[in-house]
Amino acid sequence: MSSRPEDFLLLIKDTKTFLEYQEDSFLLGFPSSSPVNLPPIQMKPTEKAPIPPKQNTYCAPKPTITNEDSLQDIQKAFSEIAPGVSISLQIPEDKEAKWISQKWKLQNMDIAILTNEDPQSTTKSFLFLQNLTKALSFQKESKLFFAKELEKNGEWNSFLALPWKKILIEEKALHSLSNLLTHLKYYPSNRTSFLENIPLFLLEDLSIYLKNPEKKKELWLNLLQQLSFNE
Repeated sequence: MSSRPEDFLLLIKDTKTFLEYQEDSFLLGFPSSSPVNLPPIQMKPTEKAPIPPKQNTYCAPKPTITNEDSLQDIQKAFSEIAPGVSISLQIPEDKEAKWISQKWKLQNMDIAILTNEDPQSTTKSFLFLQNLTKALSFQKESKLFFAKELEKNGEWNSFLALPWKKILIEEKALHSLSNLLTHLKYYPSNRTSFLENIPLFLLEDLSIYLKNPEKKKELWLNLLQQLSFNE
């Protein structure tokens, strides 16, 4: 490298010339007096997200249940879980279903009084049995039943299956009920009567109690003794 003064001055001059040229080029390319016109920015419109097609939800068809299959399956399942529980596949008749539905209401009843009168009856005999039922209800749970309906509908089996302690009926009315008589049991040795295993109390002709107050009093005292109200 030369160390002469003239060479050094020449180098400075060349550098200055180069810098001036660079400055002029910069100003010519981007003049400070005019704004720069940039091309407009094209904004791409926002596209909505595509909606996926609706998918059909598959619903499994409900199984068809038949009486034969379902009831037999239920019976089989219960026999495995609870062998001591018996299930009947037979639907009970309407008259049986009625007694089954009422059984819980009548299971605490003690005395059943049977009348041969109709529910709309207004006779003195019917009124006497109504009052007798009310009087007995102060001692034990008692209920009045219409024997003709039970006889006509063949409901004696269901009626006698209830846990009655006593059944009261006029003897004359009893002998007019042929179906009920098939359940009658009489023991001459002690002169007691039963309907199946239920003790039976036979009333005399009701007109006797209506005509004779002493017979009515005797009936009540007899009932107190026969029905064992103090048990």
